[in-house]
Amino acid sequence: MSSENSNPIENSQQLLDEAEALIWGLLDENIDAASVQRLEKLLANSEVRQRYIQCVELHFDLQELFKDSQQQPKSPVLGSLSDFFPPPGFPSQANINPPLTD
Repeated sequence: MSSENSNPIENSQQLLDEAEALIWGLLDENIDAASVQRLEKLLANSEVRQRYIQCVELHFDLQELFKDSQQQPKSPVLGSLSDFFPPPGFPSQANINPPLTD
């Protein structure tokens, strides 16, 4: 028995990690042809397909969330201070404030 097949859970996690790196490369439009072919082969695995869907959904949600904040004009008085706060509608927890810096 080879050492590669000794831990199927670890091998499965390595497969998902590799697939996720390729998926994000694809979504970020930063992937070469060989990597696209590798991702296509990995997508034969149902867990990889599920991870692909999760990454695409997250990518879309993040684009939608930050699209609105990029279209809003910045305050002329506060200038770049608005960059330190989440955009309107961003889920937040009570009593949690961004850290203040000197």
